[in-house]
Amino acid sequence: MKLRTVIIMLLCAAFMQAQDLSSGLQVVNDLNNYPMQNISKPAYLDSYVDPSFGTTIRRISNVGNDGVVKPMYSTIQAWNADESYMIVYERGRGHQLLDGMTYQFIRYLDDIRPGDIEQIFWDFDDPDTLYYVDKNNNDFIRYRVSNSSKEVIVNLGTLTNCGNVVLGDDVQMMSWDSDVIGFRCNNQSAYYYRISTGQLREFNLVNNNVLKRAPMPSPSGNYFYHGRKIYNSSGNLHVNLNEIKIEHACNGKLANGGDAYYTVAFDPSPNGGCVDNIIAHNMQTGECTPLIGQDQGYPYSQSSTHISALAHKNTQSGWVAASMVGEIPDGQSLLNQELVLARADAQGNVTVCRIGHHRSDKNQFGYFAEPHATISPTGTRVIFASDWSGSQDGQSVDTYVVELPTFGGTPPPPPPPPPPTGNNSLTWNPTPTSISTGNNSFTMDYSIDQSGIVFIQVFDKDWNRIDYDFTDVSAGADRITFNLDVPNGAASENDNRLQAFLLSSDWESEFVRLELDLDSGSTPPPPPPPTGGNSLTWNPTPTSISTGNNSFSMDYSIDQSGVVFIQIIDENWNKIDENFTPVSAGTDRITLNLDIANGAASSNNYLQAKLLDSGWGDIGVPMLEETLNSSGNKLVTESIHFNVFPNPFSHAFNVEYHLTQDQPVSIQLFTREGKLIKTIKNKTSQAAGNHTETIVIDNLPSGMYLLHLTTSDSHGVQKLVKF
Repeated sequence: MKLRTVIIMLLCAAFMQAQDLSSGLQVVNDLNNYPMQNISKPAYLDSYVDPSFGTTIRRISNVGNDGVVKPMYSTIQAWNADESYMIVYERGRGHQLLDGMTYQFIRYLDDIRPGDIEQIFWDFDDPDTLYYVDKNNNDFIRYRVSNSSKEVIVNLGTLTNCGNVVLGDDVQMMSWDSDVIGFRCNNQSAYYYRISTGQLREFNLVNNNVLKRAPMPSPSGNYFYHGRKIYNSSGNLHVNLNEIKIEHACNGKLANGGDAYYTVAFDPSPNGGCVDNIIAHNMQTGECTPLIGQDQGYPYSQSSTHISALAHKNTQSGWVAASMVGEIPDGQSLLNQELVLARADAQGNVTVCRIGHHRSDKNQFGYFAEPHATISPTGTRVIFASDWSGSQDGQSVDTYVVELPTFGGTPPPPPPPPPPTGNNSLTWNPTPTSISTGNNSFTMDYSIDQSGIVFIQVFDKDWNRIDYDFTDVSAGADRITFNLDVPNGAASENDNRLQAFLLSSDWESEFVRLELDLDSGSTPPPPPPPTGGNSLTWNPTPTSISTGNNSFSMDYSIDQSGVVFIQIIDENWNKIDENFTPVSAGTDRITLNLDIANGAASSNNYLQAKLLDSGWGDIGVPMLEETLNSSGNKLVTESIHFNVFPNPFSHAFNVEYHLTQDQPVSIQLFTREGKLIKTIKNKTSQAAGNHTETIVIDNLPSGMYLLHLTTSDSHGVQKLVKF
């Protein structure tokens, strides 16, 4: 048995004995105010003692300025079943797999494609297994972390005849036996699927109102929360909750083991009561119990409260964790910017533990700086994100872990990195001369004056990538060895290209590049450029869409293997459906089908098609765009040209455009992923002539954005870069 496995088993055995999470904590059922004190942000993997609450908090990520590494979400397990692995999300790069005990980076989970950053579900018992629904094809997949293998359990789209399967909303989880998952088909119908029996059940929702939310299973899998109501396993309404508005929430268990729905409430409830920071709703009876509320002496509910009730391995059932921000997030008043634990026992006696200040005001990063506190399976640790209020406020969002006194697996602090040399360099040691089938080791010496990344990859002579690897490095000088695996027959007889890079920690800056032809040791030529003649055209040009299946034909020409991608988006830039297919080098006609669910299309719908290379990279072919309405009329046939300056911008930019006639104008800013950031104009009537708009966007993270300008007869998109 591997030493790491033995250590993990011993640690798990140690902290599984301590079930009362309040044991050893200093601030328990204490209403005194302990204002947040300004302390320096700890170094990567270093810990500090919270000066207000006496708990140990460790920084477990090192993303660098303007970067974000955060928990997936409060209702999504960060750790696997035995806490040997954990997952965090890095904005712009994807999900990171970490060692659950030492917090060391293992790899990116870049071989899975969940529909959202919040939709990866660890198995509640098998530590090597997680689940997700593939965003490209609706496959419900069981994934094994140890060997990256995938098993398709069922295609939820085929099972329900649905082209767009969507999971939960604020509550995202499976049942605690990892057997039941809830989902919806667009905004049309809602279901749950039981893996063990292959049972599909459609919900009989009140007024058939899906609310753009999928019912989410309770721990037992016998009850489901949806829109202030509880449904049973037959799909029928079971009980109405005393709740007037849907807020941040999490399904969990009560102290007696019964299913519970934990939430925050700000507005008066229909039947009175149940307006507090943390409310426990009994999913069987509908009764509600306050855990942290004004009747106990706590202040009115704090804004941006997120609750996590996932301590499924703690046999003292009913513990929940929460992070609270507050209207004026300065950490100077009771519960403001605080992390808490709470539990009501079977007799209704409540224990509240205040376990730290999360130090995140989320001013610069918005959603990504919400702490999203998530409790571990044993309950002995709580993970959270922070932009670190104080003198270092808003520089980045990193992830931290509160290690409670009941946690027995505190890792030792890492050795300090060697001092910076002032020079960035990367050299082979020794210089590689060949590769062979199987494992190949490559060693380099590096020197870097900041934290960074060393990346290595090998290609065959036609620039098909064979394998790659990378690792984070700290400031200083050291030697590093990578292993690349070359499958039998993957390498060319000669002219295989090896590349290594020394990069900044955000992957944006390239300091040093090494390139070798492994047969001769010379610098290889660049990959062959496209020969030109790449094109994509409608045949015929679409003029309408309708509910049901829609076919779109295109003629393409490409000088390499590639992909044709097509999608339809409503006027709010919610994706309705998408499709793609690989294509071979040459010229041909292709037809792709998109499914428009009943009621999914809006007045203005955007149809887009793009020709890409086989790695989904841009080859310079303009995107095809048509704006259609669902009644069959083509609305937009022309592209409008407009200028944006300065670009890049820091906090404001100008938009110049010309109208040939009086008409309504809409201007909207989106992320690259299509999430609406701001609506500047919404069908605002404007006169013919020249127009200039100055747009101020504060607290926007650095990166690339898309500005859409739409009139009654034209539409245009400009890329914007915020620095």
